[in-house]
Amino acid sequence: MFENQLGEFIREKRIELGFSVREIAEKAEISFSQWSKLERGKVKDPSDETLNKVAYALNVDKDRIYTLAGRIPPDLGDITQLVAVSEEDNFYEHLTRLIDRSMVVSEESNTYLAHSSLLEQFAEVAATSDETKELSADEILFIAKELESAFKLSVKRLKSRKSNN
Repeated sequence: MFENQLGEFIREKRIELGFSVREIAEKAEISFSQWSKLERGKVKDPSDETLNKVAYALNVDKDRIYTLAGRIPPDLGDITQLVAVSEEDNFYEHLTRLIDRSMVVSEESNTYLAHSSLLEQFAEVAATSDETKELSADEILFIAKELESAFKLSVKRLKSRKSNN
């Protein structure tokens, strides 16, 4: 899974809404540096309070923000709630509701990924590799550009082979 889906999403949404980092941080009632770190993927496990503030500031569904952060939204409930419900008659109804809601959130995340540029997707792959943990952001971007070039060249070669056959 991509490591900085949340950061990329909130950055793009902030820009789409026309806010500077300072303005959106103020609206979210979090510090400028905290927002900046979120956008850059430097906050590995943001608190529920922070995620709720981000959702509010961007006027985005909380479930989407939690999912992009790699978390299950707290109001979906946990397994202990599911087990407690299992003793009641509406277990399957409750389970169906949870699954349906999870699928909607998952589809929204996939839609976001589909709109990410090829370079952004390669950068996420490079950033999550064990071999690149010690590299700077610029070095990871360099690797992503190399991956993108190699990918495009390979596609071009395959298309050329198909047209020659």
